[in-house]
Amino acid sequence: MQLRRFARLFAAIAAAAILLGSGAAWATVRHYAGQVQRIDAFGDGRSAPRSGEPLTFLVVGSDSRDGLSDRQVRRLHTGWDVYGQRTDTMMLAHLGRDGSVNVVSLPRDSLVTIPAHTDADGTEQAPSEEKLNSAYAYGGAPLLVSAVEQSTGVSIDHYLEVNFAGFVRMVNALDGVDVCVPADIYDPPSGLQLPAGRSTLKGRDALAYVRAREFDPTADIGRMKRQQSFVASMVSKAASSAVLLDPARASAFVDAMLGSMRVDQTLDNSQVMELTKRLAQVDPSNVTFRTVPVAGEKPMGAIGNVVVWDAPGSAAIFTALANDTEIPDRPSAPKVEVAPSSIRVQLLGSGDTVTAAQSDFEVAGYFLVGPPVTGTLTDTTIEYDPGYDVSLKTLKAALPGAELVEVPGLGSTFRVTIGSDYSGVTAVSVADPTAPDKPRTAADDLCS
Repeated sequence: MQLRRFARLFAAIAAAAILLGSGAAWATVRHYAGQVQRIDAFGDGRSAPRSGEPLTFLVVGSDSRDGLSDRQVRRLHTGWDVYGQRTDTMMLAHLGRDGSVNVVSLPRDSLVTIPAHTDADGTEQAPSEEKLNSAYAYGGAPLLVSAVEQSTGVSIDHYLEVNFAGFVRMVNALDGVDVCVPADIYDPPSGLQLPAGRSTLKGRDALAYVRAREFDPTADIGRMKRQQSFVASMVSKAASSAVLLDPARASAFVDAMLGSMRVDQTLDNSQVMELTKRLAQVDPSNVTFRTVPVAGEKPMGAIGNVVVWDAPGSAAIFTALANDTEIPDRPSAPKVEVAPSSIRVQLLGSGDTVTAAQSDFEVAGYFLVGPPVTGTLTDTTIEYDPGYDVSLKTLKAALPGAELVEVPGLGSTFRVTIGSDYSGVTAVSVADPTAPDKPRTAADDLCS
């Protein structure tokens, strides 16, 4: 019974640090937790959180090939080109005082400021705008933790990392994890081929499923949603009676997870005991998954296209995590008929405000015909040709409250003056936005 209880706890730790447990004896905790590799993930000597406080984990899926043979690298399609250490998945997992667990995925290409640091050669590096996963490549776990804390305002209490080999062994120990896809999938780079509907995936196919991105036009966003669905299914499988009542399978899962997990030094045996007691009653329906809302992508020269977070939406989530309050529902984006990418815009204005607006319009996907030019109007204004009234609806939704000025013969390019009242570009959607952005829970049906 002790092994089954402990297996339930660590099954959920391995599945994105969503810890489910029903109690464990101290001797059992000491035996198993003592096998976990501990690292200095913070670099600042911070102490463990006080008992009963809310906890936030930074959960990292490393693309390390450690533990994989050459044959496994070929069979698993992980590739050979590994330039330093990199992250494949990043999530914040927050355990609230009320027992709820909120998991928020962070796109690895998110544009953030990498804090000042000393590189591997001992050279001091100034802060720089880079992709989030660059922090891990430059300075490992400590720099990644600092970058996430600085970008989100959320304090990280614990760090947990699992590599490719550990992921494959855990899935195989569960005898596979169920997924459900709406259409056939064929992704040659990852080796993934799946029919529409339900499938049970084991090692190679499971790894390909959570890593594939070429077949999906939404790239990393779609991949994060598949990862969340997979983690939810993994939690359900690991906590099922089929695993918990089978000592051999439960033990195999724990051993597979422990063989490749790295955690921060403050997550000692006493912390494990504390987590076990606190999380004994966590229900899968109270484990929710979200992705940081994004405004879009923009090119950043040498570092390529980056993902820009939606400022109000992401701030609402991070503030709730930092304050241990309920995350507010995200309002649906206004529905439009013409996508921003099909709308030509000439910006008018001066100073920092119009410069910021230029970046906002680029991220939102509008086609800017050139750099901003000096205008004569003082308020935010949309000048338009009445023949383009359908496209006008998109800009009206993006700039609510802007003054509209009809200019017959202006043509397909809209002139948008950025005034002192400018407050940003509201995201719009050409898809059906009527359903709220309801987060997925670990209790949801796979095919819902």
